[in-house]
Amino acid sequence: MYAMDSEYSMLDDAIKTVMRRSAGDAVLLGYLLRRMMDEKLWAKQYDSLCGYLREELHMDYTMACRFEAINRKYSIGGHSKDIDEKWEGFSQGVLIEMLNMPPELEAKVTPDMTVRQVREVKRQARREARCAALGPVGKVFSYR
Repeated sequence: MYAMDSEYSMLDDAIKTVMRRSAGDAVLLGYLLRRMMDEKLWAKQYDSLCGYLREELHMDYTMACRFEAINRKYSIGGHSKDIDEKWEGFSQGVLIEMLNMPPELEAKVTPDMTVRQVREVKRQARREARCAALGPVGKVFSYR
């Protein structure tokens, strides 16, 4: 039993390490996509950016834009190959989930949180905003 617990812990730690590293890889991918798009290097081989994304990367425009946004928001200075140290330790999924969060909500998210937990932070904020909009009556009748 102890050996299984040890193996579980080892694998769990390895998975979490790779997930955190993948956040840095997402920042790098966003940087590379931004260069390809900004410099229109895809035009040398393809008639359209979407054609390049689909044929070469098996990715749609929406996904490419998401990686660009990750680079803008989470890289050093907003246009770097490297993830800002403030975001090191966060998983790629959590960074994606935080893309449209206001800073006051971002402050509630920690590197050890799951995507599900981040979504709950967002849900709670929406509930609080709805209750605040309704005033004192909303606080009495809010049960969700």
